[in-house]
Amino acid sequence: MDSPLLLRSPSWDTKLPFLKRRLNFPRWHFTSHRANIKVGAGIQIPPNSSRLLKRWGVELEKDCVNPIGFFLRGYKTGSVLSEVNLVPEGVSKYGYPYWHAHRADFHRALLERAFQLGVQVHTDSRVIDVDFNYPPRVTVARGEVYTAELVIGCDGIKSLCREALQGRVNPPRATGDMAYRIVVAAEAMKRHEELHEFLENPAINFWIGPDGHAVCYPLRDGSLYNIVLL
Repeated sequence: MDSPLLLRSPSWDTKLPFLKRRLNFPRWHFTSHRANIKVGAGIQIPPNSSRLLKRWGVELEKDCVNPIGFFLRGYKTGSVLSEVNLVPEGVSKYGYPYWHAHRADFHRALLERAFQLGVQVHTDSRVIDVDFNYPPRVTVARGEVYTAELVIGCDGIKSLCREALQGRVNPPRATGDMAYRIVVAAEAMKRHEELHEFLENPAINFWIGPDGHAVCYPLRDGSLYNIVLL
C-alpha cells in the first residue's frame, strides 16, 4: 500500500512502530515533543515483553538490570514475607529474562530500531484532530493534514484519539491512586550500611502497608535506584 501507517503517541513507550515487520506500509510517527528527550524513571519489563523486544531486534539488554527475584516485605520491620526467584528459575520457566530499564534507555532503543526500520518521526507535531472516516486523517498543530490507511493512537489517559472516536470530551477520571517516583544515585545510598543489601543483591523489593506501598529496584548496572511510592 502507498498510504502510510500513522502512529500517534506522546512517548516512545509504544512498540507499535515495529508493525513494519508484519505490515508493508510507509510509517509516520507523530509526537508533541520538540526533541527526543531523555527523561523518566524506571520501568519493569517482564519475560513476555523481553521476548518480543528480542524478536523485534531492539537492543536494550545491555542497559538493563536482571533482578534475582521479588521480595515482599512488611512495612513495620522490612522483614521478607514472601519471595519469588527470577534467576535462574524465572528464566528457566518462561524462557526469557525479567529486566529493569531506565525509560530514557528504553525510548532510545525503540527509537534506534524504528529508524533502522524506516519509521519517519515527526517531532513538535502535536495532533489536534483525528478524522476516522475513510481514509482516516490526522491534523497537527501546524496545520498539516496527513491521510493514511490506518491510524493507531497511543496517547495515554489524556487521549485525543479516544475523544475523537467517541465524539465527546472524555477526560481522565481520578481514582484516588497516585504514584510518586524518584531515582537516587547508588553512591549516595552506599553511605548508609543498612541499604547495602539493596545494592548488592539486585531485586524488586515491595514494602506493603495498610494504605500504600513502595516498589524499589536498581537501574543501569546498579548505579541508580528507582523508588515508587503509591
